[in-house]
Amino acid sequence: MKIFAPFTASLFALTLASATWAEDTGLYAEPAPDDAAFVRFIGFADRADVQFAGHSFDVPEEPAAYVAVSATRLNGVAAGQYISVVNHPDGHRVISEPARDTRTKVHLFVVNASPEPVSLKLGDGSVTVIDAVAPGTAESRAVNPVSAQLALFAEGQTEALAHFDVALRRGQNLSFVAQTGRTDLIAHRFGPVVR
Repeated sequence: MKIFAPFTASLFALTLASATWAEDTGLYAEPAPDDAAFVRFIGFADRADVQFAGHSFDVPEEPAAYVAVSATRLNGVAAGQYISVVNHPDGHRVISEPARDTRTKVHLFVVNASPEPVSLKLGDGSVTVIDAVAPGTAESRAVNPVSAQLALFAEGQTEALAHFDVALRRGQNLSFVAQTGRTDLIAHRFGPVVR
C-alpha cells in the first residue's frame, strides 16, 4: 500500500464543484477555464509526457494532482468532468469519475483499474461503504466526517487487499485506487491549469 499524502489537514484540498468555484477559492494560481475538465495521472513518473484525449500532458510534480484544462482541447471530454488516467503496462486506463454533489460531506471514491470488482468496506469487512466497483470504472459515496479503518476487498474475498486508517474532515475527498498488485490511497488536490 502506498499513500500519496499524509493525513494532515494542510494537504487536503477542497473538492471543486465547477471551474468557477476553483477560480473563486484560489485553488489554482491562475483562473481555470469556464469549461474546465479535471484530469489526474496516477502511477506516472513526475513530468512524464502523457498523451490523453488528443492532448500531450506533462504530469504535475505533485503526484496525482488534478489539472484543469479546457474541455474544448480534449477529444470526448465534457466540461466539469473528472477523469483519472492510470498507468498500466498494457496502456493507460482512462476512468471517468462520478460528479461531486456537495461540499458539505467527504466524498470517498473507489477507482478500479484492476481486472476484478472491488468494494470499500469497514476494516473488518462488516459494513460495505461502496459496493462492487467494476473494472475500469469509479464509484463514490458522500459520508459524514468520521475516523475509521477502511479496506478494499476483491469481489467474494474475505481477506482485504489493503487497510487504511482515515480521519475524515469536511471538504476532504479521498480516492482508493485498485490496480493489479497494488492499492493506493490518494488525497484529492489540484495542480496547474493547462493552457
